[in-house]
Amino acid sequence: MSDGQAAGRPRHVYFSPFRNSLVIREGFAMEKRAAGERDRREWAEGIRRRLGLVAEVHRCRAYADDEGGGWVWACLRPGCLGAGYSYRSQPAAFAEALAHARAFMPEPPEDEPLTELQWALYVAFSEDAERQREADEAALGARILAVTEQVNDAFAGILPDGLRFEWRADGE
Repeated sequence: MSDGQAAGRPRHVYFSPFRNSLVIREGFAMEKRAAGERDRREWAEGIRRRLGLVAEVHRCRAYADDEGGGWVWACLRPGCLGAGYSYRSQPAAFAEALAHARAFMPEPPEDEPLTELQWALYVAFSEDAERQREADEAALGARILAVTEQVNDAFAGILPDGLRFEWRADGE
C-alpha cells in the first residue's frame, strides 16, 4: 500500500494551479457542450414547428372518484384546466380524456391534386421504366450465358473433367 492509503487514511490529493485551471477548463467545456446540445435541440424543434410536426401533448389520467363513486379524468399538462367529473363508467371517462388529448393533434395536410405537367412526367417516366425493364429481360439470356462462361473458365482447373457449371432458371 502507498503511504497515502495506509491505515485507512484518505489519499492525498495533489493540488497545483495547473490542476485547478484544468478543472476550470473542463467545467467550461462541459457548459459549452451542454449549450451546444441545447442549441441543437432548439434548432430541431424550430424546424419541426415550421414543418407542422409539433403538437401540444396533453396526457390525461382517469381514476375512480372515491367520494362520488364515479370516474374522473384530468389533463396532466401544466396550465391546462381540462378535466371531467362524474362519469358512470371507466370507458366513458377514458373516451372523454382521449377526445381532449386528440383535440390538440394537428390535422394532416390535404393531398394536392397532380398538375398536368406532373401527370405527363409520371406517364413518361413509367413508359421509360417499362421499356428499360423489357430491354433488361431481353438481355438476360445473353448475360446468363456470359456469366456461366466466366464461372466455367474460373473453375477450369478445379472441377474434374466433364463437370461444368450450369445456370438453371427456376421452373426448368
